[in-house]
Amino acid sequence: MDNYKHKPTTIADFLFSYMNFGDFLSMHCDRPELERWWTSCVSRNHFSIPSHSSEYMSAFKAFIGEDYEKGDTPIRINCHTLENVRMHQKDQSIPFKCDFATIFLALIEIEQGSYRELPI
Repeated sequence: MDNYKHKPTTIADFLFSYMNFGDFLSMHCDRPELERWWTSCVSRNHFSIPSHSSEYMSAFKAFIGEDYEKGDTPIRINCHTLENVRMHQKDQSIPFKCDFATIFLALIEIEQGSYRELPI
């Protein structure tokens, strides 16, 4: 991320999240499930120094399902789970957010005609 912030203008922009994809996936869960993942993250000091996959993968597999492999989408994406992401992104008590979710949700709002401008 630090290297990306200082990249030359000739390199295309991409959306990154400071946290891991597992954190983004967990935001689709209902609040009690999300809190289970967040408690696991606290024990690894993940919110100060985001964990590398070698550090969090076994915990994430236990959380999401043992057959999970990095890059999978192990949850069903539907209106309910997307609404969870929207609520969790806005909830200041949740200690992590996702840049990708911010843009993604804005695109949904634009499609629905309820948002005028992307937050970038």
